[in-house]
Amino acid sequence: ASAAITNGSATFNEMRLVGVVAIPGLSQLAQDYKLTFSYGGFDSVESDVLRVKHNLATKLSVVQNASGGRAGAIFTTQPKVRLLDRYDNWVSTGTAVQIQADVIDENGLSSPTVVGSSAQTTNGEATLLVGINGTVGNSYTLRFVANNNQGVSITTAEQTGITLTHGDAAKLRFIRDLSSDDGSGNLTKTGSPLNVQPVIEVLD
Repeated sequence: ASAAITNGSATFNEMRLVGVVAIPGLSQLAQDYKLTFSYGGFDSVESDVLRVKHNLATKLSVVQNASGGRAGAIFTTQPKVRLLDRYDNWVSTGTAVQIQADVIDENGLSSPTVVGSSAQTTNGEATLLVGINGTVGNSYTLRFVANNNQGVSITTAEQTGITLTHGDAAKLRFIRDLSSDDGSGNLTKTGSPLNVQPVIEVLD
């Protein structure tokens, strides 16, 4: 940064410092900075120590992927998202933000829904107790959305390529119904195996 000298003094405007901020709980302290001002061949002068904190949250980042997905059930490993500012600093303080998850079928084959609920951030992070009500074999994207924070739009984050295994067994279905008629009007004799044997499928 520079400023012109007028009547023996230089006034700086819009001087900014982008630096390392403190992260509570991770033993990362804010970096100490000093600014040096010089002109011509004069001795330079040095400022007092400066520290900066994170800026306003502008985006989400997935810091723990969801895994262990079963259709219609909560993930065994829950997704965790973090608020970041525009310089990728962890926004670990400030007003809590509500985070929700939406789901998209990546191949457009179905209309899946999210199982579970939204969550509020604590120290800039939120773990969501969610799952996907979808079809085994399809690939899904979880999209994490935050409400506006202090009037600043927060960019969404996504986890892609999520697949599911079947859920808990919940019902039975005939693949082939049984019948005593062989299709030609001939009935099974009493005590003999039925002409058409049943096939049953177990569904979640």
